[in-house]
Amino acid sequence: MALGSIEFESDLYAAIEALQQGLDGLVEIIDLGPGWRFDFGSETSPVANGYERVSDTMNYDEERGYGFADGTDGSRDQEGPDDLRRDFILAYNKEFQLDLPDGDYNVRIITGSERDDNTSTYVLEDGEVKGGTGTAAGEFVEYTDTVSVDDGQLNILFAGEWARINAVEVVAIEDFNVKFDFGTDTSPVKTGFNQVSNSMVYDSEIGYGLDVTVDSRDRAEPDDIRRDFVIGSDYQFMVDLRNGTYDLKIVAGDNIASNKTGFVIEGEDQGNISSGSGQYAELETTVTVTDGQLTIDISEVGRINGLEVYYASELEESIDVSDLESLISSAKARTNEDGIYTETSFKALQIAIEQAEAAIETVDSEEALTNAIAELQTAIDGLEAPSLDVSELEELIITAKAITNDNQAYTEPSFEALQSAIRKAEATIETVDSEEVLANAISTLQTAMDSLAKAVIEEETVSADIKVKDEKATVYSDDIERLAEAGKFVIDLTDTDAKEVHLTNEQVNVLVNKKAKLVFVHSGVRMVLPAINLYADQAAIVSIEPLTMGDVEIPEEQKLRGAIYRFTIMQDEAVSQFSEESPVLIDFMIDEDNVKQINKLRVYHLNEDSDEWENIGGQYGEGVLSVTALHFSIFAPMEMIEADVNENPVNEEEPEEDSDSEQEQDEQKGDLEDKNQKELETEDGKDLPATATSIFNVLVIGLLLLIAGGIAYYVTKRRKSLE
Repeated sequence: MALGSIEFESDLYAAIEALQQGLDGLVEIIDLGPGWRFDFGSETSPVANGYERVSDTMNYDEERGYGFADGTDGSRDQEGPDDLRRDFILAYNKEFQLDLPDGDYNVRIITGSERDDNTSTYVLEDGEVKGGTGTAAGEFVEYTDTVSVDDGQLNILFAGEWARINAVEVVAIEDFNVKFDFGTDTSPVKTGFNQVSNSMVYDSEIGYGLDVTVDSRDRAEPDDIRRDFVIGSDYQFMVDLRNGTYDLKIVAGDNIASNKTGFVIEGEDQGNISSGSGQYAELETTVTVTDGQLTIDISEVGRINGLEVYYASELEESIDVSDLESLISSAKARTNEDGIYTETSFKALQIAIEQAEAAIETVDSEEALTNAIAELQTAIDGLEAPSLDVSELEELIITAKAITNDNQAYTEPSFEALQSAIRKAEATIETVDSEEVLANAISTLQTAMDSLAKAVIEEETVSADIKVKDEKATVYSDDIERLAEAGKFVIDLTDTDAKEVHLTNEQVNVLVNKKAKLVFVHSGVRMVLPAINLYADQAAIVSIEPLTMGDVEIPEEQKLRGAIYRFTIMQDEAVSQFSEESPVLIDFMIDEDNVKQINKLRVYHLNEDSDEWENIGGQYGEGVLSVTALHFSIFAPMEMIEADVNENPVNEEEPEEDSDSEQEQDEQKGDLEDKNQKELETEDGKDLPATATSIFNVLVIGLLLLIAGGIAYYVTKRRKSLE
């Protein structure tokens, strides 16, 4: 409508509306990037945005640079589903030609029909026949491939049943990119992108797809990429690509909900991308494809809207020299310190190693690598051994065979191991072929000789070799091993400051199993503990603590006649009670010169609950007061002093007033060493000594004196009567 023809306001509004419709109908031509993109169809059907038209009548033209070599079988326009796929060319046994520079290219072919079944195949540059996937009406298939052009022209031969071709794209490898729009089967696909619906499972013919069927959503806005997406908790998207490095861009989000999606691309964790409702997060990264396929693992909420893949660089093909490196390491591990190789052959190996190491830096082909490996292996195989001198081994065999076990000085296993080593050494002399083998034979025989173990002779009584530190004594396990079954293990602490004896759990276990008796000796006391009272497999601390009169109170009616001791045993818990079958024997050394009446000697223990001394008896003999105990406490030998008893001791000498002091305990030490060995020899398996006192001697003497006095009186009276 011309401006001059506008007479009324309604005419003005109509003109404005028409102009607006024209503006809205304008479509921006999209630049899909470098390469050639052809929309195959009729001369009149719409052309997809960003594509060039190729009609069925468009034969190759040198000036144009593309077209069919010898016509086509016509075209069809079926008006759906979009501008690129609504029309096609019937190209059975027809060749499409495209002039382009020599190089490597990615080729994409779209084939199918909105209304008809179809099967199409293709051949690139006289290569093999590919494609051939059958499609039903409304289905389309895309083939992607790579090809090298070396004659300035790409040739694509189409065949198959009908061979309906919708589009062809050709992009140089360095310009390659591929884009994917994820969503539902029916939502629109952004121009230049490939559709990936939730049910599009990977197909090697198509070259991309999901590993499983997932869910999808279409929110209708804000645009063709972001409006829809696929969603799942744990799935993969795969696309076949030429090996190389690629730049990736991923879009993930939802128009009405928040999102968090995790991505692992080619095995590398890219982390999560998150977005709020109505927002969309992007992940950009660079990955390297080495196996012909890009793999993306998708997790968490698992939404993905779009993916763009751009070729970055080609992988440099490198030659794997790991086999040569491994052989060099093996060769360098060989030494000639022991002269096992001739100097000439070993020097040749060193030269070959140097040459192989240089080859690693310069090798540029598999053939050169193979030659380098072969040369080094030849040098290794060429190592020669010098003449072998076996005299040392012969002399060692003679020495070994001179060792006998007639007196059972060695354990049977170790002596038999020596005989076996001798037999092997004698066999080696006949077969030895290298210095290494000879050295091993000598070493093996010498080891067998050095490993001869002396037989352990068990002893009935073993005196422990003790080590004292910080008032704690320990013993050696070897001493315990020498102990015979039910033997005595003597631990003498007399000349030490030790108050505790520490036994390991292993030592306790052996002592218990051997039913041993532990004999603890200290100044003025000896304690015999049957090991059966201990818990096997538990470490033990036996405390033998001497006390003084300052530590305890002695009643006035009792006099101390020996040492005061506190005995304790600690394992995982305190051991203080003993069975009647295995009581503890305690011997106190007594100086008779300090005793007034032997028959008043008793062993007392301190009842720590009542704080009173209790008489537990005892038997005395030859300077030793012995008692058996069923529990541990504080023990002391005492003499009961009565008011009407003659205060003079047995030897009728006046005792010193401080005879029951600490000095009295120290004076008793000399008695212990003289008596211990005799007690050890007589105690086991015999009754304790009988009680011995001087009162019986006095009575006998008194009786004899009384009889003598009576006889004398009788004789005297008789004489007087006779006179």
